[in-house]
Amino acid sequence: MSRLVKMVLGVLLAGAGGWGIFLATQGLDKADKWSSVVGLFVSAALGVAGLVIGWLGLRQAGGGTRSVQGGGQLISDSTIGGDNINIGRARDVNLHRRG
Repeated sequence: MSRLVKMVLGVLLAGAGGWGIFLATQGLDKADKWSSVVGLFVSAALGVAGLVIGWLGLRQAGGGTRSVQGGGQLISDSTIGGDNINIGRARDVNLHRRG
């Protein structure tokens, strides 16, 4: 485990312990209210982080919609096994047998 991971885990564990001690001193009603407020902000932050990570992943992969001229499909350098090829309602199909 790298040094950074150990440090982050240590900070998270210390924070969770401190949060537990803080809540224990607040009493049940106040601890419930504090947990609700903090939970709202944590879930909002994690939601935004998930959206940003997803957006960056799509951007890196070149995602999004890609239009094909004529609304068709192009399959190239593909191998189909066997002798039975079934094509329904196809126009301009070129099949080249290799081997």
